[in-house]
Amino acid sequence: MIRATITITGDVQEAGYRVIVRDTARKLGLVGFAENMPDGSVKVVCEGEKKVVEGFVQTIKIKTETITVENIKTDYSDANGEFDGKGFIVKVTDLGDEMFQGYATSLKYFRVGWGKQDETITAIKGLDKKQDKIIEKQDETITAIKGLDKKQDKIIEKQDETITAIKGLDKKQDKIIEKQDETITAIKGLDKKQDKIIEKQDETITAIKGLDKKQDTTIDVLKDFRDSTKQSFTDMGNRYGGIQDELVNTRKELAKLVEHIGVLVKEHIKRKEK
Repeated sequence: MIRATITITGDVQEAGYRVIVRDTARKLGLVGFAENMPDGSVKVVCEGEKKVVEGFVQTIKIKTETITVENIKTDYSDANGEFDGKGFIVKVTDLGDEMFQGYATSLKYFRVGWGKQDETITAIKGLDKKQDKIIEKQDETITAIKGLDKKQDKIIEKQDETITAIKGLDKKQDKIIEKQDETITAIKGLDKKQDKIIEKQDETITAIKGLDKKQDTTIDVLKDFRDSTKQSFTDMGNRYGGIQDELVNTRKELAKLVEHIGVLVKEHIKRKEK
């Protein structure tokens, strides 16, 4: 802990300087006092941490519209605890000085209030600009909505076209169904014709089977005829041995006929087996 005795010269009296020094010291946690000196300077005595005190000295070198710090002289020493528990005060010399301190404090708050008004005006101006931007954005929004409205009209128009197309498609579907009905009817008619064809095929197969039986009977008859003819010639040979030579030619012709009939019978049998 150190003690600083500070002498500030310049335009620092009757300007609210001590109030600024007091408030600054209190914020930094320093203890001590500030008072006006007869020579027009301000004396400040404070105690606290070394770095804090040194920073405080630099902070009170201020210049405003009513205050001008021209020079600061600082003497450091060890703290002696003189101001422990007393905080930091502004010493006044008389009633007039005390009244002035009250005025200075009021002036400080007035300046703070005035500064807030400036901030408020600045904020209002900024808000006004924001309002202009909002209006501009609203105009853009309205324009966009109008454009969207036109798009909606186009969408409705397209929907109408779609409905018309669907209705046309529905008519085509009706025609397709009608054609399908005709196709089904034709298929049913074709199915009946197929039944008749199958019936006729069955009759044909039955007829073929009957013909096959008849052919079998014919073959049997031809076989019997062949056998009986051979037997007749054998019998004739035995009975009419004398005239055998005369009948040789006839026999040969008949033999050829029988042989031919045998060939026909064999071919028929082969066809049947296939």
